[in-house]
Amino acid sequence: MDCQYFTWKRPTKCDECGEFINDYEYYYYEKKSVDKTQRVLVQYYCCINCYMERLPTESFKYPVNKIHKRELQPKDRLQFYQNMKTGHRYLSMQFARVPLNPDSYFHLSNGKDKADKISEQEEMLRAA
Repeated sequence: MDCQYFTWKRPTKCDECGEFINDYEYYYYEKKSVDKTQRVLVQYYCCINCYMERLPTESFKYPVNKIHKRELQPKDRLQFYQNMKTGHRYLSMQFARVPLNPDSYFHLSNGKDKADKISEQEEMLRAA
């Protein structure tokens, strides 16, 4: 199955690496418009790993002094698995059952060992 694990109610991708952020701590930058509406023009999310990698060179998309560390609110936390093909969400890991090969467990089904089964088949072939 193509399930992916998430910890946010609304999964958000890191703007640096493009992968979903699974940590509750992240770095954030927001740019608002200067008029009365205060509309959000830019929302920038960065995961902890990308921030630590890029901090020595300060190679962020926005000024490093304006990027602040935040923690995800408890109301926005939800651990779930999502099927990436269908979009369905599950609270536990989904998996497909694989049928067992009955020949490999022959000795459990009728009490005979695999070697006994082969020797019986050889005797039947000799008798024929």
